[in-house]
Amino acid sequence: MNTKRLGRKIREKRKQCGLTSQQLADLCHVHDGYIRQLESGKKVPSMPLLLSLCDELETSPNYLLEYAEAGDDKQLLNRLYKLSPEQKNTMICMLDAYITYEEKKKGEEA
Repeated sequence: MNTKRLGRKIREKRKQCGLTSQQLADLCHVHDGYIRQLESGKKVPSMPLLLSLCDELETSPNYLLEYAEAGDDKQLLNRLYKLSPEQKNTMICMLDAYITYEEKKKGEEA
């Protein structure tokens, strides 16, 4: 694992969420200096802290750790990771509408 890249990903998501390092530290119940150490790549978060960061930054461990999914899932996830939280909510609504449409269409064909 490249700790510098992990730190950049954390900083990138924090800024996307409009949080300061102090705000993220408060949300995750750690010291602001620790968040800065994570973002600089000097420290690696524990598993509980990683999960807390993911919750607060509205992302996944896969994104932060650069774990690659396969095929179409990877392409879809890479695009989703670039969206703001508001854009993700919009996409969820659009996906729900599309799934409902497809299910209704299948029901009418049966």
